[in-house]
Amino acid sequence: MRLRMNIVLTIGLSVAAALQAEELKVGAFTATLDKDKLLLPSSIRWAGGGDAELLDGRMGLNHAYASFEFRNKFYYDENGNAWDGKNEPRFVSDGRLLESAACEEGDYQGQRVLFENSYARVERRLLFRKTGAALRIEYRFETTRAVVVHEPEMFSVALRLASGFTLKSIPDVRAAGAPPLTGEGIQPATYELSLLAAGPALFRDAQRKIDLVASGALGGDLPAPLPVRKCLLKKGQKFSLTLDLECFAGEADKAAAAFAAQCKLLKPEQTPWILVQDARLLLHQKKVPEAEAALLKAAELNREYATPYGTLAGLRRDTKAPGALNEAEAWTEAAYRQPYNYGYILSGSGFSADKRLTVEQERLAMFNVLMAVENTAFYPDYYIWAARPFEGMKMYVQACAMYRQALWAVDRMPRPEEFKKSKREAFAKKIAELEKKIVEETSAEIAELTPIRAGQPMSATPKSAVSK
Repeated sequence: MRLRMNIVLTIGLSVAAALQAEELKVGAFTATLDKDKLLLPSSIRWAGGGDAELLDGRMGLNHAYASFEFRNKFYYDENGNAWDGKNEPRFVSDGRLLESAACEEGDYQGQRVLFENSYARVERRLLFRKTGAALRIEYRFETTRAVVVHEPEMFSVALRLASGFTLKSIPDVRAAGAPPLTGEGIQPATYELSLLAAGPALFRDAQRKIDLVASGALGGDLPAPLPVRKCLLKKGQKFSLTLDLECFAGEADKAAAAFAAQCKLLKPEQTPWILVQDARLLLHQKKVPEAEAALLKAAELNREYATPYGTLAGLRRDTKAPGALNEAEAWTEAAYRQPYNYGYILSGSGFSADKRLTVEQERLAMFNVLMAVENTAFYPDYYIWAARPFEGMKMYVQACAMYRQALWAVDRMPRPEEFKKSKREAFAKKIAELEKKIVEETSAEIAELTPIRAGQPMSATPKSAVSK
């Protein structure tokens, strides 16, 4: 499969420095590489733009993968700056440099860096066009084990630009022929290519009158179209994520034309992912109803796509704006489509307390939370969210069992010891409280059973009809 949206960053460089050198001087450009961070570029300066810095110094380039594998959640980041100050096992930068060498591809010349992490061997190519002002960043992956990417958007390569790039334009796919959406005051200005390619972007530094057109491509052994729920990668599978950029100084019209050309290359199947980006930019512009409409349209176009509902839930939480779905309902819709993301389930689990639910719906919601625990076995909060509705039904034995399991999970959660200590104390106190109720209180108010008769539909029993 080859999804192509050439991201052309016009940066003309010619590699003239030694491979392990911290600095590459090429034509009008100077790139500084960080030896301590897998030779990632920490600076790219362009003389054609008045010696302008194009890259953020700390998070200029990063490959990230948020994993829900092994019944846990870990954040893998190539760039160690992503988790400065985070002394927790769940934040991982485990890349091991293997080699680096000069490389050349057609009109492009630069450096290849080979490194290995806990799930793949990765070849990163930093390439500069010999003529013109173009930069290409290519990541070639070869998995070293079976990998489950539960949300394809969470396997990505991101380029963060210098602070001057505060204007960002993206395609507006809400209507055919619509002009681009533009947001001002964007910080940090980032172009991200995930396994769900979300189209090109145009960035502008108004003060220096520099424009960057960015786009990306997926290549190699990937299914087409890519599933939005889970992407299963076999051991030895090879694929690539490529960023291309084009840079303009004082040529806004040419930059706009280059961006428009990239927009024409978009595929219909990309529309839902781009609609989510449109919604986020509309939210930045304080256009809440328009953002909501874009999210609902994205959800309608791909009914398996969780992100529109998760973004809508965040919109409800942050703006308190009313709408067809409330926050809990939106989180729950997201969870149905991607039950591995603990954030969706955890935020939506209060849905089981909705007074509009029948008894059957309430109990099914509780069971869904229990199912979600299966993929987050080492996160104690999950058990607590399951325990609370049991306690509300006066099912103290089950609630206590959940708290005991939460206490077990504390020892295995990827968090610091100080955090674990506070959790142990809180859970032990709650277990003692529930045990006291179990042995001392009468059981006159235990929950009634829900009749089940094979081959017959369930009744719609309202909560009020069941004494608790």
